[in-house]
Amino acid sequence: MKIRLWIIASLGSLLLLTSSRAGELSEKLRGQMKSASPNDQIAVWIKLPSIHDSRRFQESVAASAPTRAGRYANAIASLQSGHEAAQRDLLNHLDGLRRNGKAKDIKSHWIANIIEATVSADQLQQLAGRSDVELITEVPKVLAIPTTKLGPAAPMAAGVQSNLVSIHANQAWAAGYTGAGRLVCSFDTGIEGDHPALVNNWKGQDGDSAAAWFDPRFHESF
Repeated sequence: MKIRLWIIASLGSLLLLTSSRAGELSEKLRGQMKSASPNDQIAVWIKLPSIHDSRRFQESVAASAPTRAGRYANAIASLQSGHEAAQRDLLNHLDGLRRNGKAKDIKSHWIANIIEATVSADQLQQLAGRSDVELITEVPKVLAIPTTKLGPAAPMAAGVQSNLVSIHANQAWAAGYTGAGRLVCSFDTGIEGDHPALVNNWKGQDGDSAAAWFDPRFHESF
C-alpha cells in the first residue's frame, strides 16, 4: 500500500539518523521486554545497515538514464536487488525461528533496508547482536485521522481572496475561464462523498468507478 510504503521509508530514514551502533534495541522496546515473558511475541521492525551513501546514490541514479522514468526504474532495481542481498542471511535466520515457533509474519521491505517480523521476546537481544542488524524497534501504532462532520460553511466575504489574486484567478474569471466542464483530480486523506459540491459531480457516476477513485487499502503500487 502506498501509505504503508511511505511509513516504512520514513521510519527507515529516522532509524538511520537515530541509531548510533550495531546491535541496538530501542528504549521503548527494551521497556516492553521487561514486562514480557520469554515466549511473548512482539511485533518489531529490524533495521539493517544502509547499503548506499544517500548523496552518492542520488548522484548515481541521476546519471543513470536520460529520462525520469528510466532513472526511477534504475533506482527501484538497485534498491530491490541491494536490499534483497543484504537481507538474505537475516531472513534465513528468521525463517529458522519461524519453523521453531519463535517468529512469524516475516516481511521484507526494499524502500528502506528493513525487515518486519513478530519475534519471541527471548530472541530479540540475540537478533540485535548480529553484525547485519543496526537497530530493532517496536512497530509504531498508526492511527487514522478521525472524521469530523461539519455544518455549512459561513458565507464568504465579498471580493476575491488574496491567494486567488496572486495567481490571477480573478483575471481568468473575467476572461470567461470559469472551469465549467473541466475534470479535477484531488489527493487527500479522505473525502466526504455525499458533500453537495461532489455528490452530483463525481466522475464515477458514469459507471467506471474504478477509474475515478483510488484507495491505497485496495490498490498496491508495487
